[in-house]
Amino acid sequence: MSCCLVCAGATAASEPAPVVTVAPGARYGAGRIHSFFLGEHWRDVWTTAIEVPVLDLNAFDGGLRPDRLGGGLETKNLHFKSANGRTWASNRQGPTT
Repeated sequence: MSCCLVCAGATAASEPAPVVTVAPGARYGAGRIHSFFLGEHWRDVWTTAIEVPVLDLNAFDGGLRPDRLGGGLETKNLHFKSANGRTWASNRQGPTT
């Protein structure tokens, strides 16, 4: 699963948002033989580690709470309701396995 939501503890307003280092699609890594026969297909981009900010579910938009599962036949997502009355959806990226 490529979707990464991490709930962090409360931080002071002056503190920078914490970050985590993740490889968005580590499962796309392949050896030389695999790459030779099937091609690179952006594997180096998907397997490169990046730093992303941590989403604090308790602080974002007044606080988020899971509302319902959504999606169609090929997609999966999770809908959230905020304390401010907005609806947010977290989409899963990449193939489902």
